[in-house]
Amino acid sequence: MATPKEMVPVVYVIKTTEGEAQNKAVEEFLGHLKILEDGINKDVHVHGPFIHGEEAGLLDVILGCKTGSQHLEQRLAGVKLLDKEHIPHLCSYMDAYAELAVVKDTELMLSQYAHV
Repeated sequence: MATPKEMVPVVYVIKTTEGEAQNKAVEEFLGHLKILEDGINKDVHVHGPFIHGEEAGLLDVILGCKTGSQHLEQRLAGVKLLDKEHIPHLCSYMDAYAELAVVKDTELMLSQYAHV
């Protein structure tokens, strides 16, 4: 599995290049996410909308917190990083997290301060 040190350069390349170099970096990044998804499904996941079943756990919070910045990075770079075709389970976990009332309430509260 890729370490954060290995993944950060890939994200940098995605953000700072275009064309073939960017496409290659996106494929590498998606490969890292697929390895993460496969590991979660093999070693951790139980049936339910969240990684640990019916309620969000720490890993859901960690992934869920990254979702917002991934969407922003996707828009800035003009590429799709959270691709349901390649990583359907990770996207499903992140979507379930985003639907939690506490997450929606927090996003609403933070959006009120977005102009500051």
